[in-house]
Amino acid sequence: MPNGVLHVEMEKPLGIMYDKTKKEMVMKFLYIIITLFVVVGCKTKVRNDCVAKDSIVVTYYRGHYESFDAVSFEDMKQMSDRKMPNETISLDSTLFRKFKGFIKKVSRDRLSADDARFYLKCHKDEITMGIPVHLHALQEQADKSLRYTIYQILWKTKYFNTVKEGSLKYVLLIKEFGIPDDYRYDETSSCSGKMPSKLKKIILIESNK
Repeated sequence: MPNGVLHVEMEKPLGIMYDKTKKEMVMKFLYIIITLFVVVGCKTKVRNDCVAKDSIVVTYYRGHYESFDAVSFEDMKQMSDRKMPNETISLDSTLFRKFKGFIKKVSRDRLSADDARFYLKCHKDEITMGIPVHLHALQEQADKSLRYTIYQILWKTKYFNTVKEGSLKYVLLIKEFGIPDDYRYDETSSCSGKMPSKLKKIILIESNK
């Protein structure tokens, strides 16, 4: 029957068109997924490329950041990994190597703060430190030279500049070693925004390289 033949011939192309459309949708979906992976991967690569091979990463909460929940080592590490650096600071060789040695020693002794406010990393060595208003276990056990190293790290990464002078005098390390001569309160660095803006990431490098 002509009508029957005509019906069959029309049905076959429609089925092919449906399959083709379905296949295109699947391919577009896969393309979007792959693109997302590539974008995320590129962003991570950019962050990693911004950090020199021989450098120290210091990420901290600006000012006196208070939290109802303790900030763990893993929390600080993940937030640091996701954040782009705010600034790169050059240090002389003596100070740079001193900071590297400090991080290595503390990492080896496995001393980290239970409620972290600072994350420090150099190569495979990484540690966290607590808020410096009071001395946590690491600082209490440290001799004066190690406490001074902690003070220098906070000074050279410009942490003290994120704290108002009226509040700074309550920091025990400041009571012991004094306010740095180049201290300048930076209002734009204060702890006033949402969580991502409360973090600052500094890259320390050796000046003669």
